[in-house]
Amino acid sequence: MHKYRPISEQIIHLLSNHKHKYFFRALLVFLFLTPILILGTLELLISYKREVDNLHTHKQLSTSLATTAINERLDSFVELGVSLAGRPNLIKMIEDDKNWIGSIKMLENVSKNFPIIDRIVIFDTDGVIKNMLPFIPGNIGTSRRDRDWYQLIKQDWKPHISEVFLRVSKPQTNIVGLAIPIIGIKSQKPIAILFLQIKLNNFYDWAQRYKGGKGEFIVIVDHKGHVVYNPWMDLQKEIVDASNLPAVKKMLEGNTGVEEYYSPYLKEDVLTAYKQIPKYGWGVLVVQPTRFAFAEIRRGIINHIIIFSIFIIVFAILIISTMYLVIKNKNAKDREIELIRKTSSSELAKTTAAAVAESEKIKTLELQEMNQQLVAANLRLSANERALQASQSELQTKLSELERFNKIMVGREIEMIKLKEEINSLLEQEGKTKKYNIPKVG
Repeated sequence: MHKYRPISEQIIHLLSNHKHKYFFRALLVFLFLTPILILGTLELLISYKREVDNLHTHKQLSTSLATTAINERLDSFVELGVSLAGRPNLIKMIEDDKNWIGSIKMLENVSKNFPIIDRIVIFDTDGVIKNMLPFIPGNIGTSRRDRDWYQLIKQDWKPHISEVFLRVSKPQTNIVGLAIPIIGIKSQKPIAILFLQIKLNNFYDWAQRYKGGKGEFIVIVDHKGHVVYNPWMDLQKEIVDASNLPAVKKMLEGNTGVEEYYSPYLKEDVLTAYKQIPKYGWGVLVVQPTRFAFAEIRRGIINHIIIFSIFIIVFAILIISTMYLVIKNKNAKDREIELIRKTSSSELAKTTAAAVAESEKIKTLELQEMNQQLVAANLRLSANERALQASQSELQTKLSELERFNKIMVGREIEMIKLKEEINSLLEQEGKTKKYNIPKVG
């Protein structure tokens, strides 16, 4: 019957005496390390996701702060325009006297007091230039009805900030304009349009107030996705349409979030947080190359991997050392058992040899005794044989005598029978009864 061995002993046997012991040793280490590796990997992934979520939250917060700052700047710009367009003397000159020259002169000091304003233009309600500062004769009387800002202000006669566009008059440059309706005091209807032009480099001062991380910068886009400000672009002569970028596209739809994509302008992957300025339809993006954005996270992950790897190595060494000690103890125990077995076998051999020798000695003595008994028996048998021969000779003599006696007796008996027969015959002849009853022979 097979004797059951505990699982621990079976495992130790596989590790020490099995022909595939090295495979089982590697398998045991693998089985111990695999759960730890899985848990460590999951923890690493969870930690990475948590850090990325924190980064996204930080980017969204930064974008909100930048958006608030740009929104306040635009609000201040609009308030300035509304204040200028609401001057009573300006309104009176236009409403009562149609004095376009006098009305523009009232705004001569505005550019000095507010350097962000590059040009001031007064349009009639049909989008025709009536006067401007600085004065450019060739522009007076020309129409701007095709401009986007004019189409917007005509719909509701409220202040509107234009998209980025190329100024027609020299010096030609990309600008952003603020169109403010001038409302008549008497008619309470639009009587003209005040248009303030701002060069795009003015937004540089606004954006520089934002202090981000390494390689981080902000981008401002208008309601059509045209870039108003980007520190890496020359926007004075070329209008850059960024509406096809994922972050800008979502921002124009009114969404807020964080996107990672390849920037064709920077020629590398960037992490971009975006948020819209609902009042104006503009948007602010906080952009940072991923090599900088994720640098801290990568360092943390690398440190985590190093620490975890050290732990795995130490744990593996501990397992291997423990396994080595167990196998060493098992081998020592096996050697001890083998030594005891060999010692016991040697003593048993000696004892067996002595027993065999003793047994042989006893058997030899018994055999000698039996031989002696056999010799004595042979002697007795010889004596018996001689006695038997003598008896046989004596018996033969007696038999011979008996035969002779028997023959004598048989002859006498025959003679007696014949005599009796003769007597019986004589009696019969005399008519007398037979005297002898003679049995018939044969």
